[in-house]
This record gives sequence, C-alpha cells and structure tokens, in this order.
Amino acid sequence: MTVDVWIPDNTRPEHRSLLPSVSIVHDLPADGRLPERLGPGQFLVAGFGVERILDVIPRLDDLQVIQTLSAGVDRLVDQIPAGVVLCDASGVHDVSVSE
Repeated sequence: MTVDVWIPDNTRPEHRSLLPSVSIVHDLPADGRLPERLGPGQFLVAGFGVERILDVIPRLDDLQVIQTLSAGVDRLVDQIPAGVVLCDASGVHDVSVSE
C-alpha cells in the first residue's frame, strides 16, 4: 500500500530522505494559487501558515493525518474535518529552543 504525502516544497533533501519508501511525495507550494483539487493525499505535513493549511485541506482526497511543524494547533483544532487526525510537533523543537 502506498501513501500520498504532501510536504512543503522547501523541505530539505535530508528530511525528504527520511520518508518511507512506500510514500508518493508531492510538493505543496508555500504560496500562490492552488488548483481546485490536489488529488490524493492521506498525509499532510503542514507548514507554519495556518491560512494555507486551511486552504489545502479541502483540496485533498482521502486526508487522514495532518502533521504540523509547530506545537501550537489551537487555531486548527476546530477546523479539521471529522475523522482526520491532527498531530502537533510538541517537543520537536525543544533542544534548538533551549540552546
């Protein structure tokens, strides 16, 4: 089974290489107009722009998981469709922030 994953288009190559080989990776432009439908996308790695995330969600078919890059997801919680899991990045930036 393959998984369609949408990631920010500025994702660095070393981070792209960490995605499982069963992934079909799609680049999500950080700005600009999006097509009406983006197509399949079970997994969305959302950038930092909440408005952009909310613009992308209804354009993906079969969305199951949204992974944010920040710990704060308060502005997204009530906007996520039923059945979609929202994951925050709590703790991911702890070391870099503490340094």
